[in-house]
Amino acid sequence: MNTNVALTPNLFIENADVRQSTWHQNSFSGSVIARSDLSNCQILEANLKSCTLAAVSLDKTRIVQCSLKDVTIEASDIEGLTINGQRVDELLKGGK
Repeated sequence: MNTNVALTPNLFIENADVRQSTWHQNSFSGSVIARSDLSNCQILEANLKSCTLAAVSLDKTRIVQCSLKDVTIEASDIEGLTINGQRVDELLKGGK
């Protein structure tokens, strides 16, 4: 997958330090977030429908009370992936 996306925004922000900030009721629809550190962030009551996450680390991420309808996971490391207390990686290994 090509993760080198064209940056053609109406607003271009580069090398900004917005640590400890709060964004409330904003639209980022159609935006590109590239090579950014979002570690330890909270994304609450957000719509990520039809988004693409590519070359993204979700290590130790917690997903709670979210809709994952029609989600596709491809070519990804799922070691330790747990859903509702069930280790998915182990279930898939057992099915082979």
